[in-house]
Amino acid sequence: ERAQDAGVLAELRCGRSEDEVPEDAGLLVLAIPDGAVAERMRALDALYERSIPFVHVAGTLPSRHALPSGRPTGGMHPLISFASHENLPRLRGRTFTLRGDPEAIERARAFVEQLGGQPLVRELSGPRYHAAAAILANGSVALAARAAALLDSLGIEESERNLALAGLVESVSDNPRLLGPIPALTGPIVRGDTQTIEAHLEALDGQMRADYVAIARLILGTALDAGLSAEAHRELLHSLEKATAGERSQTD
Repeated sequence: ERAQDAGVLAELRCGRSEDEVPEDAGLLVLAIPDGAVAERMRALDALYERSIPFVHVAGTLPSRHALPSGRPTGGMHPLISFASHENLPRLRGRTFTLRGDPEAIERARAFVEQLGGQPLVRELSGPRYHAAAAILANGSVALAARAAALLDSLGIEESERNLALAGLVESVSDNPRLLGPIPALTGPIVRGDTQTIEAHLEALDGQMRADYVAIARLILGTALDAGLSAEAHRELLHSLEKATAGERSQTD
């Protein structure tokens, strides 16, 4: 649907349909589970002209697959979170990492540019690359869920809560693009505001406090890179350790 919105002629084929192969197809994109990519490429290799490159969207797999026809293959991994079939994410301005055989890369680049996306041609794949995407995409959702739980405890309506959280996350997402991730850090930790952090900890308990401490420790490391003084770092770390020790004493 997003491809059609961008004026790109694209056909979605679900399941294992292998008939009526379009003669004028310029690129075949496999958006299927990682473990099925190699087998599916081999099955489709005999059906499509060799001039049609195959690309997959798996961030963990190699880009090149040796097929009997010798066709060019590649990877076209969207750095985009697809959470719903009904509410598709925006593609314009989003990055797609492209890799593999030159012919496959060029076809994929043209397709991404038609969609309004941003092609990034780099041999980026494997667990380390995919972990970078997963930490941000999935970690931010987990953080939003914890924030939602706190707002729920204050009696906010779900629709109001979702709108508020979405607006906050969107404002946060703008800053790394404009400033870079380290200068984008804001809040009491990077300001060295121990009093506010201790007030947060006092207001929380149980697993929520433990989660807050774990996240705050991560923020502390980033805050050092952003210019937090060593003295402020020690004070904040002490407050976090004190909260952790207090939680342990309550459970012993």
